[in-house]
Formats: sequence, structure tokens, C-alpha cells
Amino acid sequence: MNTSSSLQSLSDLPSPILFRLVSNWTAFADARVQLIFQSFPPKIVFTHWPTSIIPPGMLVLLMEETSTTRKWASAQASRFLSPLLATNFTDGHVHALEAIVHALVSREPPNLMSKNMPFRFAENIIDLWVGFNTALRFIPVEYLSYHDKCKVDVRRLVSGHLSDTDIREYSSIDLHNSATSCARFCRGFTLF
Repeated sequence: MNTSSSLQSLSDLPSPILFRLVSNWTAFADARVQLIFQSFPPKIVFTHWPTSIIPPGMLVLLMEETSTTRKWASAQASRFLSPLLATNFTDGHVHALEAIVHALVSREPPNLMSKNMPFRFAENIIDLWVGFNTALRFIPVEYLSYHDKCKVDVRRLVSGHLSDTDIREYSSIDLHNSATSCARFCRGFTLF
């Protein structure tokens, strides 16, 4: 992919191209595309994008290494309806969920790219959890626990995190989103 020296931001591209990049998992997961997102983060919210289904790439960008990209992704994600229906949760969404869960549980540095995981995630654990909190709003209830399509148990990840000692530092998380996510998370979850 050739980038012009006049490109200041991905916002300079026609918005349908950018929408396609975050919607098509194969294109989005290409390391060259990731490098472009890191080098030229979007700066404006696209108000004319469809809002019924959040593109899978947006879930990853909520936890991306650069704060500019995370802020843009959060603002853009606020325009999408949530949560997704299980029937609209594509293979790309499954790959995105697996990638963001990997970023939270991996012992490798979050900004280390590999062939299998071309994403660079925020280094600060608070930034990761804030982004994950936003992404969690879009995950269908059916995918919060182990699923044949997705081999991660989000409920276990979140419940394991509740005992973290740095939980006090989450004052910047939108409490309404947290309450909504927790209510969805707890549905179908039995304590005994």
C-alpha cells in the first residue's frame, strides 16, 4: 500500500475506504494497514457511516497503542448501536474479540507485533481496560462465555479482573457503560 506524502490523517481518505478497512478483517489485519493506522490516525468522526453493526476493526482500535487512535475509535464507536445480535457477529468480530482478549491476558509486551497478531496495543493496563470496557458493550451475550465459534470466556476474564488492586484507578470509565456491561455480563451467570 502506497501512502502519499500529502496524507496527514486517515480522515483525508474518502470515508467509504476507511469504513471498508475497519470492516474487512483480512484487510484490517494486514500489518501494512496497521502501520498506516498508527502513522496517520483518523481525527474526525464520520457521521454518515452505517450505525447498525460496528465493524470488527473498531473493537481493536479501542485498545490501540496510540492515544489519538483510541480517542477517535471511542468517539466513532459511540455512534454504533449496541450490542450486536449474535447473527451479526461475524468471523471478523470473533477474530477481533480474540485479539483484544489476547492483549489483556498476554505476558508479551502489548506493543509487540507478530505475524499472527499484527496489532500494537496500549502499554498502560488502564488504557487497555477502558478500551475493553467500550468494546464489551458490542459483544453479544452469547459470546461472553465459551462459544463454539470463539474460544474465549469473557466472563471469566472480567470476573478475574474484579479482584485487581488497581480497580480504584478506573474513575475515568463511564459508569453508565460499566453498569450496562456488568448487567449484560451477569445475565445467565450463576454464582452457585
